[in-house]
Amino acid sequence: MRTLIILLIVAMVGLWWLTRENRELGQALSAATQTISTQKNTLATLENKLNVVRDNAERSERAQLALRQQLDHAQQLAIGKDQKITRLLNENKALRDWYQSALPDDIARLHTRPAFDTAEAYLRWMSEGGELPDTGKPAENQRRSE
Repeated sequence: MRTLIILLIVAMVGLWWLTRENRELGQALSAATQTISTQKNTLATLENKLNVVRDNAERSERAQLALRQQLDHAQQLAIGKDQKITRLLNENKALRDWYQSALPDDIARLHTRPAFDTAEAYLRWMSEGGELPDTGKPAENQRRSE
């Protein structure tokens, strides 16, 4: 009988221990499930952000390509314009003489400006700009093509 009581006590302690282990494992499993769920949500969010970044990168690449093509086109136009000017200057002595003559003083003054330290200094200079001569009167040193 004593053996039976000891076996019964050992069985009850074993049952209590298994119940406690089962509860702890259930809690661990619940925590692991919650962690997995959180990580899945985080992963989905990161995938969405990655897709947005990829889309932005593709749009940026397409925009850069379009800008490069526009720049190439503009450079071709500028080269063509320079070649046309050179050709016209070589063909026409009067035009060449006019092209090489000095600009009128008022026009030359428009092409000069001081060095600026800040954008504010530039804006201040622009707002304080001197007046141009009356357009009804011809300038004294006006270019003349003959």
